[in-house]
Amino acid sequence: MSSFRIERDGGTLVVFGDLDASTAPMVNDAVADTTGDIRLDLRNCTFVDSSGLNAIIAANNTAIEREAVLTLVEPSKAVLQLLRVCGMSDVFAIDTDD
Repeated sequence: MSSFRIERDGGTLVVFGDLDASTAPMVNDAVADTTGDIRLDLRNCTFVDSSGLNAIIAANNTAIEREAVLTLVEPSKAVLQLLRVCGMSDVFAIDTDD
């Protein structure tokens, strides 16, 4: 099991470690504590399972309910691969340094 944590960097939630069934509720709680647009920095997210994907989708739904935007910041290869496999890579706003 990897060490998981979420840090706030201004208006961005920075996720470290595996986003899975045991850690997704922490993302949900952190998103609930935000206001306005939601930025999830996923560059240090090492693994995502279906529960983690559900947490990302829930964050997007929260943003929509607020008339705000969810942006995935620098998603890791693991996150991008899951989004592509699930056909969701075009669903979310993605901010990269490219």
